[in-house]
Amino acid sequence: MPISYRVMKTHEFEDSVFYRVACDCCDEEHDLTLMMEMDKDNILTLSVFGNLECSVWYGNKNWFVRFWEKIKKTIEIWYRGYFSANYEMMIFDEEHLDSFISALQEAKEKFGKED
Repeated sequence: MPISYRVMKTHEFEDSVFYRVACDCCDEEHDLTLMMEMDKDNILTLSVFGNLECSVWYGNKNWFVRFWEKIKKTIEIWYRGYFSANYEMMIFDEEHLDSFISALQEAKEKFGKED
């Protein structure tokens, strides 16, 4: 299957290839970037990049609760140096999933790592 449905090759170099995978929620901020590269030791790596959001607005109508959540996250960063969050990307249909898989297979074949 060709890569086309909500998956786009954005860059291709001798030692790396980049794809953009659209989220089905249609918000570009939720899209993923896939980077597959071959290093000098012939090790193939896949890196996945996305924008992580930490929102206190979701499901919170009370301004005091939202403010308290902001304070808790700020304190967590001050004391621990990081905070925990989750990321979600939606792929609803089979064609989108097949395009995602095709992008990975195409990049893998580019570097001679066929099964």
